[in-house]
Amino acid sequence: MNALKALFWSALLLMPFSAFSQFTTVGSAKANGNNCYEFTSDSAFQQGAIWHQQALTFDAAFEFTFELSFGQKDTNGGTGIALVFQTLSDSLLPSTTQMGYGGLVSSLAIEFDTYQDSFDLAEDHLGILVQGNTNHLVAPSLTSPVPFPVNIEDGNSHLVHVSWNPALLEMNVSWNCDTLFTYAFPYSPTDSIFGGNQQIYVGFTAATDSIFNQQAVCWINSNLEEHTQSVQVCKGDSITVSYTGGNFYSWTPVSGISTPTSATPTFFPLDTTTYTLTTTDSCNYNWNDTLTINVIAAPEIILPEDTTICTSIPWTISPVYQYSAITPWYFWNTGSNTPALIVNQTGWYNVTINNLCGSDNDSIYVTAEDCSTTLFIPNVITPNGDGINDYFEILGTDDVRYELVIYSRWGQLIFKTEYAEKVHWDGTSFSGQKVEQGVYYYILKNTNTTKTYKGTLTVL
Repeated sequence: MNALKALFWSALLLMPFSAFSQFTTVGSAKANGNNCYEFTSDSAFQQGAIWHQQALTFDAAFEFTFELSFGQKDTNGGTGIALVFQTLSDSLLPSTTQMGYGGLVSSLAIEFDTYQDSFDLAEDHLGILVQGNTNHLVAPSLTSPVPFPVNIEDGNSHLVHVSWNPALLEMNVSWNCDTLFTYAFPYSPTDSIFGGNQQIYVGFTAATDSIFNQQAVCWINSNLEEHTQSVQVCKGDSITVSYTGGNFYSWTPVSGISTPTSATPTFFPLDTTTYTLTTTDSCNYNWNDTLTINVIAAPEIILPEDTTICTSIPWTISPVYQYSAITPWYFWNTGSNTPALIVNQTGWYNVTINNLCGSDNDSIYVTAEDCSTTLFIPNVITPNGDGINDYFEILGTDDVRYELVIYSRWGQLIFKTEYAEKVHWDGTSFSGQKVEQGVYYYILKNTNTTKTYKGTLTVL
């Protein structure tokens, strides 16, 4: 349907709904807002057109609903408006005569004709023509024109629904909710009219000469646009949307919504949910939209437990962020705004994180000691069997039992030894295979004092 006219919220709205594609205006055509466009003003010698920015193919079904206005002068009024399908461009300038599509090759036009040429009906009428021909009496005119039941230059807007069924090769045109015209093609338009082209531009053209009227269109619905809206709300909050243009509404799923048959429902899903709206318009045509409610939780952060490090080996405090759908802002008590913090001094380290739905904070106390007098912890080994630097061996552990744990950079446990007086690692995993070159993380714990040393080790 894509008739989302207004969006209200009872909670924090984080992202506006997405806009759908519109039309390119050329010549005298101009946009008047709310998907309405004027082709010609009530003045002479103008030509205007609008072309939808999304191309289509006649190998797939499509349908449009729009309102046409032809002005209010019957005698000496304008010539009418054409719905045109063509292969050339989405910014094609219309011709100066024949409703703006005369002479346009590789085209199909449904014309809403308000001027009586010598080859026309006396009444305002609808016709379907190809290859820029506007004469109903000569080839390649497809069929006889169909009169409108009343004068359509009446100052009113008229509701039109056009649909294409590729299986039946059938074009249907309804006028003010009544079927006015159905034409079954004897051939495929893709091959016979558009030369096999799969990229067809659709739009409207109109022109005036010495007789004129204000001529305009309001685009209401089609299946060309992306009928998907997306909003973000904080967990526990709600959002109310307002749809217009339909007579009946049905939302699915029905959970997390106040009234599944309302045009102005309030949504309060517990988790991110995509809702589908089926609505029926005044002519009983069904249209579908989807609305995704992205539920954003307040952030939660966890820092490691208090620990002891060596002053000679900088240590990185890496917070665990429990909600990653949107990136938070970090505020450390050191003044840093980075997600992780490198430290080598004793003290309290506190971080506060914010997202648009809340904040959280945590602290850690780090004790930094001079390990050079007691322990020597290397940061590079080359376990290639040459007898030089083959082991990650920690010196100064005599008479003290230590526990050593080594992890890969992805957090996979690679090696562990407990209560060992001689702490060393030969660069192999539990399976006995040599590990790949790269950076690994160690945790060394004195089992007597529970002091813990952490750092990185590079395997070359």
